[in-house]
Amino acid sequence: MAAIASPVQPIGRAPSQGSVRANLLAIVCITLVFGSALFSVNNVLLDMARFRDKDNLAKGETFTHEDLEACAKSQGVSIEPRDILVIRTNFLKLFFDEGPAFYEGFNEPGLTYSPELVSWFQSREIPNLVTDTIANEVTYEPNTGFALPLHCALMRNLGVTLTEIADLEQLAASCADDGQYTFLYAAAPLKVHRATGSPVNPLAIK
Repeated sequence: MAAIASPVQPIGRAPSQGSVRANLLAIVCITLVFGSALFSVNNVLLDMARFRDKDNLAKGETFTHEDLEACAKSQGVSIEPRDILVIRTNFLKLFFDEGPAFYEGFNEPGLTYSPELVSWFQSREIPNLVTDTIANEVTYEPNTGFALPLHCALMRNLGVTLTEIADLEQLAASCADDGQYTFLYAAAPLKVHRATGSPVNPLAIK
């Protein structure tokens, strides 16, 4: 990851004190895609770990769209239509802290399925969900035990692109430092014919 200084304004947002400098933050991740389009739109970081005053969310810890709205409000931002959502749990910290024990009783934290959450994504036309977890949602739904139902509800049914295993730590530290949680976002997957998934090279520019 690297940082650059440049007078770049987040598109569609009012200029802020921190927006006269730009931080170019490369995120190493994998994205599930249905094409090779470049995303370059408004983006908001939702730091759920910091919002809940934790170093990282726990195994199987869940949150809803209402929690996302509350997190955004606490950060002084709002989730606008067609925003790309970046959600930080810092769960992968446990991978480095625990080693092989990380996989015992494996159950990632994340969004939990409900018809209301799916309708919320649809009404806001969210194009891309970015997280620092392996699968973008809680591994097993606490009420049903089903694995990863949002992959069908969001990606298959609504066409939401899922970006996984994003390294958000430098971005989160930057946002906490200057209080600016919105930025320009761009991510280009590899152009692989008829592919449904690809590594990407996303950039967050503040």
